[in-house]
Amino acid sequence: MSISEETRVDYDEGTRDEETHQTYPGYDELVSYLTNQAIKSFQGFLFRLQEVVLSSSSNTSWKNLDHYWFNRFKSSILVAR
Repeated sequence: MSISEETRVDYDEGTRDEETHQTYPGYDELVSYLTNQAIKSFQGFLFRLQEVVLSSSSNTSWKNLDHYWFNRFKSSILVAR
């Protein structure tokens, strides 16, 4: 899987370049979680930020919501390596 320039995040600084990075609802919270947690897990992310996850979409399908956030989480972890 190739990660485009638009999804790259600077985890050392916990910031993003507004000109080159796309954002989405919950982006800042995901970056903060990945920056500040020594042990990162999707389950831990969901537990800590469940309000953000639930309010990020009007989609009523739990499966689609889970897939959306898992893909965001996985992509962000890959970029951070």
